[in-house]
Amino acid sequence: DRNPEGIVTVSFKDVEMADRCCEYLNNRVWKNGRIITCETWDGETRYEVEETEEERERRLAEWHRFLEEADD
Repeated sequence: DRNPEGIVTVSFKDVEMADRCCEYLNNRVWKNGRIITCETWDGETRYEVEETEEERERRLAEWHRFLEEADD
């Protein structure tokens, strides 16, 4: 959710399931008109984006606010 390019990673139990998912999803059109590109991981590329301390504090504050509202 922090990747500015919208990249997400999904883990599968085995390679066959990952390949089947990519076959199904690759080049599909999402609800908003964006095209999904699905590729298997090359084993080296790092996609994770570290959040800044400010982003972390904001995320936690929003979470606490959500929890307090849920109690009402």
